Amino acid sequence: MAVAAPNPVTKLTDLVQTTRRLPAQTAAERSAALRQRVAVGASSLERGGFTPQSFRQARGSLAGELPRAQFEPPLTSFAPEEAQQLRDILRDKNLRFFENINADGGLTKLLDGRLNEITPSEIALIDRVWGADLADAIAARQGIKWGDELISALGAPRTLKASFDLSAPGRQGLALGVRHPQEWLESWAPMLRAWSSEGKARAANDQAAAILRPWRDKYGDDLVSLYDDLERVPGFEPQGRTRIARTLRSIPGIAHAERAYGTFLNVQRAKTFNTMATALERAGVTDEGHFRNIAAIIDHATGFGAAPLGRSTAGQLGGQTFFSQRLMSSRFQFLTDPIVEGLTKGDLNAARAATENLVAFFGAQMGLLALGKEAGVWDAEFDPRSTDFAKIRIGPLRIDTMAGFSPLLRQAARVATGERKTMTGDTFETRPPTEALRFFQNKLAPFPSVAISLLSGQNIIGEKPTVGSVMKDLFMPMFVDSFIEGLNSGGIEGALASALPETVGLGTLNYGPGQAAQVDIARQEYRSEYDDLHAREQAEINAQAAGQGVKMEWRDRQAPWWTAREDGMQRWLFDVRQSDPELADDPFAQQAQTVSKFADLATELSAWAREEYGITRIEAETAADRFLRETGLQDYINAYRKEVLDADPEFLITWDEAFENGDVEYAPAKWVREFVEEGAR
Repeated sequence: MAVAAPNPVTKLTDLVQTTRRLPAQTAAERSAALRQRVAVGASSLERGGFTPQSFRQARGSLAGELPRAQFEPPLTSFAPEEAQQLRDILRDKNLRFFENINADGGLTKLLDGRLNEITPSEIALIDRVWGADLADAIAARQGIKWGDELISALGAPRTLKASFDLSAPGRQGLALGVRHPQEWLESWAPMLRAWSSEGKARAANDQAAAILRPWRDKYGDDLVSLYDDLERVPGFEPQGRTRIARTLRSIPGIAHAERAYGTFLNVQRAKTFNTMATALERAGVTDEGHFRNIAAIIDHATGFGAAPLGRSTAGQLGGQTFFSQRLMSSRFQFLTDPIVEGLTKGDLNAARAATENLVAFFGAQMGLLALGKEAGVWDAEFDPRSTDFAKIRIGPLRIDTMAGFSPLLRQAARVATGERKTMTGDTFETRPPTEALRFFQNKLAPFPSVAISLLSGQNIIGEKPTVGSVMKDLFMPMFVDSFIEGLNSGGIEGALASALPETVGLGTLNYGPGQAAQVDIARQEYRSEYDDLHAREQAEINAQAAGQGVKMEWRDRQAPWWTAREDGMQRWLFDVRQSDPELADDPFAQQAQTVSKFADLATELSAWAREEYGITRIEAETAADRFLRETGLQDYINAYRKEVLDADPEFLITWDEAFENGDVEYAPAKWVREFVEEGAR
């Protein structure tokens, strides 16, 4: 019985894994030969006087093959027909022209034993054409590149957080999918198959390339950016083939998520481009530039934006600074494509397509929010200054379906108005530099974000970092984090409601158990939102929740204290407008109304007075204190704060604990402690 011939790819992989490294003198011979040729070339230049002829002679001295194989050449173990079979596989992959050239170049180096000369981009093409096993075998035989290993180590937390889900449809596919729903829906099945199998992922991506092949033959190879290698997949870029990357991919769920993510977007892009390009041709458009522009807006809509530094070392380090630099830049480009394509490039077809994508996406988003709110299915916030802008609100749960656009629009609105509105409904002034810094800090990758938190002593939401919070921020997958948040606030139902949207790329956020209790009690007993209640009512709710055993964090329990300041100020303004209207127009009174409710009023007024009137710090502090005392404003505020302490006397205990833990920088004032102690007696 005849024995079946071994698969040439399997045979080559085995040879790479077992091939012997050639003696060190091969490298020495190469270096010596090169030095000799350089010496001859330099002599030619000196004798020839740097004429064109002498330069030709110098270049000629460098010609010819140098001894350079680092390993035994696998080609010696291959029959000619076996080597041709490897290239036949390449022929059937529907690659672009330069991809074919580079893939063959990598294969030639491999067969010649020059494994150390194979570049990362060539390894990526070898992976795509001949499989991951062969690519991994090559990478394993190459020497350790410590710079690449460092970059992979910095990106490891991001890879872990982006794994174990199927988030491409919501995170990057939705902005294009609203306008082209059929192609979006048809990309789900290939994504699921890609999750289950490496082979099925390759088959799906080969089909996507085959869809684009006729268009690339007509209009150029650079139409539509498929994720040709794993370095481009957001959340996994640029892990490459380092030892750390290979270790990460061996963890169940990481390679699956990586394959699924890239496959969904590749199939969606290819199918959508085919639809749009077919429509252009039917309209009589044949100019190559129009098709390139259509490809660009598809890239931008699906999260593949500009990366100014490319794949250089600086670009890779920059890629580790932000969670995904291409995704972040694509959001700006998606919003500006109608203008860029129409006014800058003069392509009305592409401008119209970009406008249709933009209008369809945002129109559907706002319509969905309004329809659900009107039907009573959920609540929604349409104020772009708000943290909850364009989010579905169901009790303590927030669901973001905006595919990464809401932070950009929110920060733009805050910069334009100079105001921000928190999730609790409070509005206060903000500064453009502060908002810009907050936007980019929110876009940081896990490692730099945690580093900034540790250096500054607080994270993005003002909490003091702990060992547990640092570990969570670095290594916990996003959908697991959402599951735990939901579990804490709403049990298993809350966990599923929070984790399932996150799994498909819709961002979720949950109130903590304290905030969830505040919302529930306020609605049940006061028929109102917690944020709309007066300070005393909020304090009563906090005391009731704590009495029911709900864990009330300091940041939740302190809210009535700051609301009391707002209540006191509003009451004071109402009274002085009746009795002394001129006092209400006093500059100090006007400035007091602009101070954030979470800031110390006396300190802020003092800083303002010092800058406004050019006086000393002591003079400014004296002026601010005199205004607060002599106008009675401080008495009004303290009266409302005493109501808070009366309704929730244990608030003092949580304040002391927060001060001891370093969560708050100041201890309770003496009058606060005396008031609570007197009430206890």
